[in-house]
Amino acid sequence: MYFRRSSLARVFPVARLRPAFRRWGGFLLFSVLAGLLSGCDPGDREVTVTGRRNLVLWDRSFPNNLKDQAPEEWRRVPWTQMRYYNYRFGDSEEGEVWVSVIPRQGADAALLNVNRWYNQFRLPEIVTLEDLKQETMLGATGYLVEAEGAYHAGMGADPRPETRMLAAAIPISSIIVTIKMIGSPAGVGAQQEAFLDYCRSLEFFDEARISKAEDE
Repeated sequence: MYFRRSSLARVFPVARLRPAFRRWGGFLLFSVLAGLLSGCDPGDREVTVTGRRNLVLWDRSFPNNLKDQAPEEWRRVPWTQMRYYNYRFGDSEEGEVWVSVIPRQGADAALLNVNRWYNQFRLPEIVTLEDLKQETMLGATGYLVEAEGAYHAGMGADPRPETRMLAAAIPISSIIVTIKMIGSPAGVGAQQEAFLDYCRSLEFFDEARISKAEDE
C-alpha cells in the first residue's frame, strides 16, 4: 500500500519556489527600506507654527506638582527617589542642591527633621522652630537652617570635612517640603542669595489649568 503524491506537488515543487522567494523577498525588502529612507529626508520643507495648544494631562512633568526655577549656573542632574529636583554647582560641581517632599507625621515632624540636619553636623538640637529665621515660601512659613563643620550624611558615607549647609523646611498640610544645599563654605557662601531666590521660586503647579479629556 502506498500514498500517491498530489499532482500539485509535481507542478509546484518546493525546491523551485525557494529561489523565487529569495529574489522577490530581496526586492520587496529593498523597496521598503528605500521608501523609509526617502521619507526621513526633510528636504526644503518648512514648518509654520500657528499658535500654542492648550495644556493636556500629558504635559504635566513637575514632580509632586512642584515647579522650580533654578539659576543658570546650576547643572541639573537626574532625580532620585528622595530628590525631586537635583542640582550641582561650582567649578568642580562639588556643591549640591536638592528638593525633597516627605510625609508630615505629627506636629513636631518639621522640628525632628531640622534636628536631624543639626545631628549631621554634630551640633546641639533646638527645642522650637521659632528660634530659626523664617521666610514665606510656597505660601507658607519656611524655616531656614544653617550649619558648618564636618558633614555626616549617613548611609555609610565618609564624613565630609569643612562643609557648609543651607536648608529650608516648609511644613504644609500633610507634607514637608525641604530644600538643602551642601558644599564648601566659600562655594555655599557665594550661592546664598541664589539659594534663597530658588526657595522663593518654588510653586505648586495648578492642575486646574490642565484640560481633562471630557472637557475637550
